[in-house]
Amino acid sequence: MIGRGGVRHRRGGEGESQRGPLGIAEPVTVLDVVDVGQLRLGHTDPMTGVAGVGLAVAAACRRAGSHRNHLHRRTVLVGDHQQLGSVQAGGMFAELVHDPDVTTCHLTELHRFTHPWEADATLRLRDHDPNVADTYYHHNRIHAHPDNDTAIERLARHAAQLHTNGVDALMLTHTRNTAHQLNQTITETLLDTGHLDAAAGFDIDGHVFYPGQQVMARRNDRRIHHSADPDDYVRNGNRYTIHGPHALGGLNVTTHHGHIAPIPARYIVDGHLEVAYASTIHSAQGATVDETHTLATPTMGADALYVAMTRGRHTNHIHLHPPTFEPDQLHGPLQQPDEPW
Repeated sequence: MIGRGGVRHRRGGEGESQRGPLGIAEPVTVLDVVDVGQLRLGHTDPMTGVAGVGLAVAAACRRAGSHRNHLHRRTVLVGDHQQLGSVQAGGMFAELVHDPDVTTCHLTELHRFTHPWEADATLRLRDHDPNVADTYYHHNRIHAHPDNDTAIERLARHAAQLHTNGVDALMLTHTRNTAHQLNQTITETLLDTGHLDAAAGFDIDGHVFYPGQQVMARRNDRRIHHSADPDDYVRNGNRYTIHGPHALGGLNVTTHHGHIAPIPARYIVDGHLEVAYASTIHSAQGATVDETHTLATPTMGADALYVAMTRGRHTNHIHLHPPTFEPDQLHGPLQQPDEPW
């Protein structure tokens, strides 16, 4: 799929008002139409592509259909109905996938993973195969901890070591509170070990940052550009490394391209820039890193676990603690982990 403006994602809410594909002022939602101009399939079929439909709300899909009819084009929806859905009313894409009158193509092969067995396992996880747990256990990807506090302490220590070694790692969890606790503990561990310099920390209206710290943007803002390219702006889910304070307020970050870019103070004061060593699974949907460690909970569904276990290229691990499993299992198959994993 080729797009002129890229795909804009707003996972978990609405963003700034802007003109939609039909010239109508509307909020940015979890899905926007990608206008592909005169792209043709086989030089005969004009096409409008719509990406990220697994997170699409019904209203966004209706706008996509209206856009298609307006331009007399074919619409191609791209998504994964087995991943996490929108926090708003949704489910339309899954309904279309199961409609016998709708032509669909299904994912059968993955190329992201270093280990072929993991690519196969994630497809089984996607299909809700309960026996896939044996595969992850056999490859030492399931780890048990006696309680939540111990799990967070161990994960924080391991995450700090990974980042010190230059590994792009992400700790995942089901709730924002646990993600915040992990981020706070990981930051403290990096400060204690000297990987982050406490003396170089700076405060922006109560938000304390350190050079070298990993952060994530949590809101689209087309007014904040990283370069002369008008499409190179701050997007929800973008991950950065803190470079230092900006002379005119706010701070400078290093982008994934290695560019130094400013983030204004207003964006930070409004709470849209967060520490990103750990994240909720919903916020991480769409991210790709080297290694993930997911702290599972009894209320975590199969769709959340599937998303979590497909974020890492090289390794993806699951961490459990009671009541996710019975405590006496610590003396059986789920031995207490020997770090590092």
